[in-house]
Amino acid sequence: MERIKIRKNKVIVNLNNQFYTKELIQNSIRDFNNVCSAQLEENKDYFLVILRPKENIPTKKIALEFCNYCLGLMKC
Repeated sequence: MERIKIRKNKVIVNLNNQFYTKELIQNSIRDFNNVCSAQLEENKDYFLVILRPKENIPTKKIALEFCNYCLGLMKC
């Protein structure tokens, strides 16, 4: 499964639910609220985070920064 799927005006990030917690992802979504809107979905193995930039920021950059931010929160 692709971890990051880039679409026209959004990016879908797949995060393994055995590694990331729902609370951590929700906190990251809240903290990214100023740069993008987000929707959280989940299936059996993954959390799917759909990010839509609010400004002219490349979707791939937002996805990579979001993943880095999630990892950073795990260390706190």
